[in-house]
Parts: sequence; structure tokens; C-alpha cells
Amino acid sequence: MVKHTLILKEGIWVVKGSYFDEEGNKADLRGEVKVEHTDKLWTESSEMVLRMDNKPIEINNKYLIQPFIEDGRHTTWTADHPILGKLLGKMAVNDDAIVATFISEDKQFTGSEFYIKFTDTYYLNKGFSFGQHKKLSSWTLDFRKKMT
Repeated sequence: MVKHTLILKEGIWVVKGSYFDEEGNKADLRGEVKVEHTDKLWTESSEMVLRMDNKPIEINNKYLIQPFIEDGRHTTWTADHPILGKLLGKMAVNDDAIVATFISEDKQFTGSEFYIKFTDTYYLNKGFSFGQHKKLSSWTLDFRKKMT
């Protein structure tokens, strides 16, 4: 069984990669993700900067994750997304991958993403979001653990 170091362990991750809007326009996306654990709740806080047309757009999110339950292979999470509203999500571990899905509380938006583990300090993340029956965005990101 693969031992995951992203989300299931505390740490800070440096993130960089590409974001694609609904028309396929590509933008640079960089930032940091911090994972913290308490007995009753895990948080994943992200501070990202999206550069589209040389204009920086700050994107900050905070995911509230229930610690993995029972078999240690799945859990639920919520987030208040600045554009999509309240998100309700599920997350599961499948071998070298962590897969997450979400739906907005108003049922207008859905999405999915996965994280593939290559090493204890490197994950590849790909995902997408849909709204109104069309693709809103997709992304490809490298997560590299920040060494302290």
C-alpha cells in the first residue's frame, strides 16, 4: 500500500503549473498549499497567483477535511470557494492516486481532480470544473514539498 505524504500528512507544498479557462486559454498558476491536522479536522489552505494576460489574480482557498475514516481510504471535505460558492466534496485514495470530486451546494458546479504520487516530495495534480453543462476550467500542477 502506498503511503501518501500530501493531504494525509502535514506540510507545505510549492505549487506551479498551468490553468486553462473555458475557452482553452492558458495561464501560469503558482503558489503554496499548507496542510494542517488536528484530531477532529484537517485544513488545506492555498494561496495561489494566476497570471492571465500578465495580470495577477490572487486565489485563496481553505478546504476543511474530515480525517480519513474507518478504512483510511476515503473522506469528505467542504470549502467556501470565492467564485463557485460552498463546495461539498469527497476524497478517496486509490493506490498511488488521491481522487477528489465536488459539487457546489446550489448544484450548479461540479468538478474532479487527482493527485498522482511520484515520490514523497512530488505529486502531479490534474483537474477540471464544470458549470451550466460546460467546462469552466482545467489545470495541471506540480506539487513539490517545501523543505524546512
